[in-house]
Amino acid sequence: MKKIGNIFSFVLTQSLLLKTKGSLWHTCPNYLNKIPRRSVSLSCSAMVLKKSLSDWSFSDPKLASLPLDPETRNTIRRSVPGSVFSVVQPTPWKSPPKLVAFSRDVLENILDFDPEITESPFFVDFVSGNIVLPGSVPMAHRYGGYQFGYWANQLGDGRAHLLGEYINTKGERWELQLK
Repeated sequence: MKKIGNIFSFVLTQSLLLKTKGSLWHTCPNYLNKIPRRSVSLSCSAMVLKKSLSDWSFSDPKLASLPLDPETRNTIRRSVPGSVFSVVQPTPWKSPPKLVAFSRDVLENILDFDPEITESPFFVDFVSGNIVLPGSVPMAHRYGGYQFGYWANQLGDGRAHLLGEYINTKGERWELQLK
């Protein structure tokens, strides 16, 4: 497969989705009751889309409460017994990354970002793993399984590199991953 530039995917997996009768619900910090998003005024502080990464932060990581590997060096092919995750920094790109595409819907409705944030080189460095934001707990997932019909023991982490967890203004918990 021919590699064309620095192409990466920013994968989001959802842990929680609040839906009632087909509509998403939003919990505004100014109100105690859940109200349908369509009736929230745009002046609600929780609905303001972030235009800068300095206005946005990861949530407390629930996955970091699982057994973690005490080794934090990013090494290749080593056994990680008794751990679910290894806390390791993503390997930065050797050449400057480029944002090839983004989902406006994900930016606005999941990550609470204003789409103009994609014009920032800092944002591109963030979604490529070149920089790690404060509050991030970057982790690689340990797993095992069958390969070519035989139990292969621990396989490592080819699925994704978790950057952190985020709870958006709708109360949904998302994992942000590099793949």
